[in-house]
Amino acid sequence: MADLQIEESMKSLAKPRPILKKKGSLGLSTLKSNAPDETDDEDDESTTVSLTDVKQLIIKERSNYERLLILLMQGQEDMLDKEESIIEMREAMDIMANAETEKAKIQANDSKLIMQLSKKLEGLLINLEDMKETNERLNLRLIEFECEKMNKYI
Repeated sequence: MADLQIEESMKSLAKPRPILKKKGSLGLSTLKSNAPDETDDEDDESTTVSLTDVKQLIIKERSNYERLLILLMQGQEDMLDKEESIIEMREAMDIMANAETEKAKIQANDSKLIMQLSKKLEGLLINLEDMKETNERLNLRLIEFECEKMNKYI
């Protein structure tokens, strides 16, 4: 695609253009028309660059520009891919956080239930002890009663 654009740009550059004059050693260039004006006297010291050199430089710069554009587009695609993966990771992290809070709630409810059951068990064990004591007392009374009964018959 870049080669096709370069070929098209070369065809468009085939039209005659004004001469490009180079000023100074900085490489700054300006387009000058062939019409004389007052600044031409100052520019006599500058060198004239041929149109083919200008076309080659433009083609080179255009290809460099197109390469940079391609790199930027690829970088943008990579960035979008990474953003999508970040979004997916955040969603997964939210799901995990929600699951963790649910587990914490279930554990808290389980802890409450264990505490309630422990209290109930403790109450039942106390009642069992009380009933055992009552049963022992009743058994002792029964033994006493039977002993008295036997003593009466003897």
